[in-house]
Amino acid sequence: MIRPMHGRRPNRRRAADAGFSILELGVAVGMFLMVSAVSFTLFSRHQTLLAKEQAVSGLDLGLRGALAQIQNDLVNGGAGMIMGPNLPNAPVGAAISNNTGTSCQNTSTFTYASSCFDTMWVIVPDPTYQLMHATAVFNTSTNSSISVAPVAANTPTNVSMPSGTQILFIKALTSGTVFTTAVLSSATTFNGTNAVTMSYHSTQSGGTNSSTSNDPESITVGVDAAEAAEYFTSSFDTNSWIVALAPIKYYVDTSTASDWRHGSVLMRQKGSATASKVLEQVIGFKVGATCVGTTLDPHVNCSDTTVYHYSNAASTDYNGDFTAIRSIRATVLARTPPNPTLGFVNPFDGGPYQVVGSSVVVNPRNENQF
Repeated sequence: MIRPMHGRRPNRRRAADAGFSILELGVAVGMFLMVSAVSFTLFSRHQTLLAKEQAVSGLDLGLRGALAQIQNDLVNGGAGMIMGPNLPNAPVGAAISNNTGTSCQNTSTFTYASSCFDTMWVIVPDPTYQLMHATAVFNTSTNSSISVAPVAANTPTNVSMPSGTQILFIKALTSGTVFTTAVLSSATTFNGTNAVTMSYHSTQSGGTNSSTSNDPESITVGVDAAEAAEYFTSSFDTNSWIVALAPIKYYVDTSTASDWRHGSVLMRQKGSATASKVLEQVIGFKVGATCVGTTLDPHVNCSDTTVYHYSNAASTDYNGDFTAIRSIRATVLARTPPNPTLGFVNPFDGGPYQVVGSSVVVNPRNENQF
């Protein structure tokens, strides 16, 4: 006879220890997948926003640096060109060439042509070379070689200029200055103890030039008769100043415009040195200026031909008497690299990138202020 075992229960697993059912496991996995999908969606959106913010932040920093460089060059235009009290209005400042193209954007390739961008030269002397006077009167339209002597009180003493150096000839008048510019056709040579032979490409009569080969900044090219008579001359005396220039040129290189990694590039070039990059992904570079006007209207737009003859029929360049420029505004527009996958379209030009722009207004401190 089998007797029952008192105090002991059968060895059976409790229902609570039986694990998940198939239905419970399916619900748990479904909830996990839903939460994961929402998390990854939010992460993806945040990653896109973060990429946009990082691109704009980098663009802002680059834009600030570019404008700071432009401002620094403009405010120091003509620094070091100290010529004494007999030169009441030293011609230092900037020369500006404006492009007025209206159909320069290619909406299918998100590129901008060169007609979208202006060019600006900051007129500054080359500190490498000494200021000079001619040893005899001369005319830049009839003389292509002259003898010059360095100004004794000026430093440095270097007068050995290479071929291609741009020269500014300045003649002081009681009412201001007249001037012209030319490019050296050969290197300067010594012809005596303290005299140097300077050979250059002759100007036209009156001090204008027929092409940019003798005037890279177009200061004297394509001007009208009234402007030429008022601001330029080809006749100089022994008190005239002869200055070697190293203009700082700002322009936009569009050779890589179709390369979305770089786009069009704002460049800076001083004299004949190799140009350097200032800012990539540039879609706009415009420069304007105000000039000395009349007594009733002391500051006018330099392109106002009713006051100044800065413009000819074919352009709106602020050429001619750049000594009259009193303030300059440089505006730069730039973009983040194009990225159609982000799904972003900006309202400025409809491109798949963000656009940032800024301006700087400068009064060149070496100008006479009114």
